[in-house]
Amino acid sequence: MVSRYVNYSNFLGVLIDYGWLDDDWGPGVGGLPTGYAKSDVAMFRLYLNRTYGGNITALNLQWHTAYRSFNDVTPSLPFMGNWPYFQLFRVWSINETYSELFGMIRSIIGPDRMLLFYWGGSIDDIYGLQMPELYFQLARKYNVTIVLDDADHTKFAIFFSNLASVYGVHLMMEWTPVPSTSAYYGRYVSHIMLGYPWLMGGDYYVFIRSLSWFWPTTQLNAMAAEVYRLINGSRPKTSVAVLYVTMYGETYNQWKHLEDETYLISTGLVKVGDEYAYYPYNIVTADELELGLVNLSRYRYLILMVPESYIPSGVMSIINKWKDSGGVLIAIDLLIPVLLVFGAWGGAPERGFASLRQMSWWGDTPLFSPPREQNH
Repeated sequence: MVSRYVNYSNFLGVLIDYGWLDDDWGPGVGGLPTGYAKSDVAMFRLYLNRTYGGNITALNLQWHTAYRSFNDVTPSLPFMGNWPYFQLFRVWSINETYSELFGMIRSIIGPDRMLLFYWGGSIDDIYGLQMPELYFQLARKYNVTIVLDDADHTKFAIFFSNLASVYGVHLMMEWTPVPSTSAYYGRYVSHIMLGYPWLMGGDYYVFIRSLSWFWPTTQLNAMAAEVYRLINGSRPKTSVAVLYVTMYGETYNQWKHLEDETYLISTGLVKVGDEYAYYPYNIVTADELELGLVNLSRYRYLILMVPESYIPSGVMSIINKWKDSGGVLIAIDLLIPVLLVFGAWGGAPERGFASLRQMSWWGDTPLFSPPREQNH
């Protein structure tokens, strides 16, 4: 299909929409969660056969099982049996599928024409296995622009703008139009500015059901055009980073911590109201640190949203070296009471945010007096 149009003078590129916008794995089958269709199970067995070199004994030794062949292996339900290995297979399958897809299309359209990938959904769905960073890694490799669905949610705009900046991936924003409100317009404009310098435009799905859908879209397009024309400058620098650890939900406790992470991102950590994307920290990920894409020396403080035991040992080694050089590590369970005291979480968000800002998200004064063993 792509090769049929690639030589047309008005051919600009390809938009890949994986079809099930809120879930990489689509709907469940027969009352089961996603990923248990016959074709999924067959591919799981093939993956295991390749992973263990056709040696079922090696699998049994690692899994403490007694399967006679790979065809006997059935994926377990969440948090039971071989579930952790099934999750690793699902991670592999996403990477394998989109590597083949992006590579195939690039071989047809060349390296420079636009290739856009439509991403949508959640980042904490254990069954959907949403891992936006995996797509940014693929987008970096294949020069793909990511179209961000749900860009009207601040949690996505914050996280994706940080990922785009680190991986050097361009973004476009998709907003499903809703009846206009001043808060909606304000959030929209702030998210445009949040995405720079990697944001390169917007994409709208206009459902002509009524003028209440159509009118906001024309308004937002006009506002975006003016912002694109006027915006300049640089991103503000901050001394605070929040660490995000990609986890696959291999155990129930791990899944709960994954939910906690994404909840903290969704509240903006400091709740200044969802209509504005003005936030005093950067989100860095464990993968970025492990790949050497982010240098912690830029930051004075690092906030952990999960216990240290869930952070890969190589990443903790990097963090500990940074601590030895004067970095301050703050566990979220120590920070939350401070946020509550200053009204930054619930209550009076604007006053709380102002107080915390004065306490040096950007400066060198400690956010608060940490426990003695965390002073370096």
